[in-house]
Amino acid sequence: MADVLRDQGARVVGRPPARLTRHHQVDYQVAVPILLPRAVDVLMKSPLADADYYPGDLLYAVVRLPDNVWDHLGVVRRRLADAIEPLASSDGAAEHLRLAIRQFVAAAPGR
Repeated sequence: MADVLRDQGARVVGRPPARLTRHHQVDYQVAVPILLPRAVDVLMKSPLADADYYPGDLLYAVVRLPDNVWDHLGVVRRRLADAIEPLASSDGAAEHLRLAIRQFVAAAPGR
C-alpha cells in the first residue's frame, strides 16, 4: 500500500517516487482525490500508521486537510471521526495529534 500511494502521488507531480513520501502527498495536498480514500482505508485499520516520520503522521496530515476537501466525502469523514475519536484522549498519541483529532471530530457532519 505504501508503494502504491507513493508511486501514484509521484506520477501526478512528476517527481521520482522516492522523493515524495505518503505524508508529503497528503500534507501538501498532492492527488488528494486519489489518495484520501486509500489513506482513510489505511487509517481505519491502523489509525497510528507510520507514513515515514512517526506513528500517526499520516493521520495528522489527513485530519488537518481543509474542510473543502471533505465536501463530497461526508460519510467517509464521519466514519473516520468515529474511528479515531478515542485517540483524542489516548496516551498513545502525541498532544499535537490529539488536538488535531479533537478539532477534526468536532467539525465532522452530525456532531
